[in-house]
Amino acid sequence: MMEERSGPGQQKRVRIVSFLRGETGLLAFLTVTGLVYNVGMTAGPYFEGQLAGCLADILGGARQASDMMRLAGLYAAVILVVQGSRAGKRFFVRRFANHVNRRMRAALYHALVHQEATRVQAEGTGALMTKAVTDVDLCTEGIRKFTTELFDTGVVMVAYLGMLVWYDARLALLACVFLPLAYLWAARWKRRVAEAGSAARESEGALAAATMDRIGNEELYRVNGVEARRNKLYETELAAYERASIRSGVLENAMLPLYRIVSLAGVVPIFWIGGGYVLAGRWDIAAFTAFFSCFLRFAVKSSHAAKLFNAVQKAQVSWQRIRPLLADAQDEDVRQTASQPVHIEARNLSIERGGKTLLANVSFSLTPGELFAVTGPVACGKSSLGAALAGELVYGGSVTADGRELSAMMAGERRGLVTMLHHAPELVHATLAENVALGKDVDVDAYLRLAELAPDIGSGALAPDTEVFADGRPLSGGQQARLAFARTLAHAGAVVVLDDPFASVDAETERRMFANLRAWQGKRIVVLLSSRLWMFPYCDRVLYLADGTGVCGTHEELLAACAGYCGLYGAQAKGAERHAGIVLS
Repeated sequence: MMEERSGPGQQKRVRIVSFLRGETGLLAFLTVTGLVYNVGMTAGPYFEGQLAGCLADILGGARQASDMMRLAGLYAAVILVVQGSRAGKRFFVRRFANHVNRRMRAALYHALVHQEATRVQAEGTGALMTKAVTDVDLCTEGIRKFTTELFDTGVVMVAYLGMLVWYDARLALLACVFLPLAYLWAARWKRRVAEAGSAARESEGALAAATMDRIGNEELYRVNGVEARRNKLYETELAAYERASIRSGVLENAMLPLYRIVSLAGVVPIFWIGGGYVLAGRWDIAAFTAFFSCFLRFAVKSSHAAKLFNAVQKAQVSWQRIRPLLADAQDEDVRQTASQPVHIEARNLSIERGGKTLLANVSFSLTPGELFAVTGPVACGKSSLGAALAGELVYGGSVTADGRELSAMMAGERRGLVTMLHHAPELVHATLAENVALGKDVDVDAYLRLAELAPDIGSGALAPDTEVFADGRPLSGGQQARLAFARTLAHAGAVVVLDDPFASVDAETERRMFANLRAWQGKRIVVLLSSRLWMFPYCDRVLYLADGTGVCGTHEELLAACAGYCGLYGAQAKGAERHAGIVLS
């Protein structure tokens, strides 16, 4: 990939040319067929002039009808070769554009899958997907049009202009003087066309988000009696999209006839001066017809070039919008592996959400192989702390991994370093085994055993090829939680953040899963966010969060020095007694 870094912690700048590599064969065929077709287009005006001259000679008795038949046959043969080259050019340019579109879509989907939750939540899944996919299509359509017009407009205009100059350089200059006016007009309008196109894409994304919201929450709105209000809001989004789309279409398409009118103004000097050439005997009918026909084609192609400016401008706007996403996809090659233990140091960590301070001045350190438990009262900020470590929330203060600030890392590197299991299981519509592997070559059976799903498979209740839907069916809540747990361990980085991973399983299964986690952990740092404190005596250290700050120490130290933790643990003492005698390897 051609790319450049703009500074520490900033995204790579990905270039569009990187998606064009590997297409040299197609581009070679495209170049050959494009040159044959577009240079051959000059045969049309030439033969039309010759046919007109031959007809005049036949009417004057100087030539025979057989001469016209031979000339027409030669014209048909040349046109057949030219049009065959045109078909080849169209095939190759379409295939070239499809290959580029496929590459860009693959990179885009990869980036969207790994997109940080904060952006997805802020923009909305529907809006983000619609804008991104539409922008990829617009971008590749701009590439296709540019590639096409490079030959169909650029090469053929050079050929037509050469033919006009060959007939008469002075008249060619006078006839073509109007063409730059069309270009200037197109350049003046291109910004408005681009702004209208961008507004239409934004409105389309908002409509998609409103549609998904309307479908997903239909029953909720009906039960609460706000369905009519939501319908009205949806109609508002629909009307806004219609207005933006119409304005974009008008600006993009209504200009083409005006461009052509300006370009075709050159016929006036052709009739005035060229007609004088015929009357003076300097030109015959064949020369005048060939020059006039060539100019008409040249003027029409020039209007296409003006329209091309608008298409390229729209493609540039789309490229600027999707480039950050595609740069995220390129970051995946720097993902850090779990075999590289790290030290984590948090100093004066603070987190705000919705304008409210959740945590302030929280400090702790984590060493390789440490099991670090985090707890506190309801809404104390433990899930937000985990999300900040995983790069899903902006934080204040400093959190470093071996001296490097987490927020300064590229997104792909940070995701490879910290793996987080959220409280709600996140499953995909695939088999049980595929939900664990996610396309990677991992020992699925081993991770199913770590998550205590092996007994369910052994009993016949489940199988590795059991189909699982995104909503978790047909698994129970506990099975869903264990499946997400298995997947997290299978793709773990050097730091693993687990948000209440045992909340949906029974006490005995919880005990075994915790023992499995300890045996599996190795040199990884495990941050366990939980309100179930029975396992905390078996953790290396505990962070107790309350009133926007935190106290860190061993379980025994917090029992002695922190009244809040002591009270919380005491309330669960009976639950802790049930797990007495746990054996950890």
